[in-house]
Amino acid sequence: MVGYILIVLVLGIVLFTIKRRKGKSSKTAYSQGIKNAVSQDDNEETSDSETVSVPTEFPVYWFDRNGNRVKGVAKMAQGIQVFDEKGNIILDITDGLTKYLGTFDTGTENGSIVNDELTEHFWVNPIIITEIEMADYDHTWHAPKFSVIGNTLSWHFDGDSRRINCRCYYGVY
Repeated sequence: MVGYILIVLVLGIVLFTIKRRKGKSSKTAYSQGIKNAVSQDDNEETSDSETVSVPTEFPVYWFDRNGNRVKGVAKMAQGIQVFDEKGNIILDITDGLTKYLGTFDTGTENGSIVNDELTEHFWVNPIIITEIEMADYDHTWHAPKFSVIGNTLSWHFDGDSRRINCRCYYGVY
C-alpha cells in the first residue's frame, strides 16, 4: 500500500514538473512574438513612464477538412483578422468593405446626384430598365458612364440617341 502511494506521489511530481516546464516554454514563445511596445509617458495616473507589451505574433490552431489539427502563427499588430482553414487571412479590418448609399434612375439625359458620403472609391451597379424591342437588339445602344468628383456622382451618355435608362444602386468601398 505504501508502495502505491509512493508511486502516485512520484508520478504527481513528474507531471507537475513537466506541466511547469511547458508553461514556461509557452510563455517564452509568446513573449518572443512581442515586438511592439506602447509607452504612456504623459498619463495622469502614473508618474513614471509605463510600457505595455503588445503581441504581434501568437500561436493559433485550426482544423482542416479532414478534422486534423493544424498549428500556425497569426501575425497582427492590432485589429481583427479572419482566417480560412489553411490559415490564410480572408478578412482584415483594414480591408475596404463596401457600403450601400442608395438608388437613382439615370433617365436618358446626362445628370448627377450629390451625397456627402461619396469618395473616389465608389461603385455603381446599373440595371437596365429601358424596354428594347427584340428586333432592335442589333443596333447600338448607349449606357451611361459614371464618375465622381468630390461629393458628386455624375453620369453621361456618349451617343445622342438610343440611350438606355438605368436604375442604379451605388455605394463606396
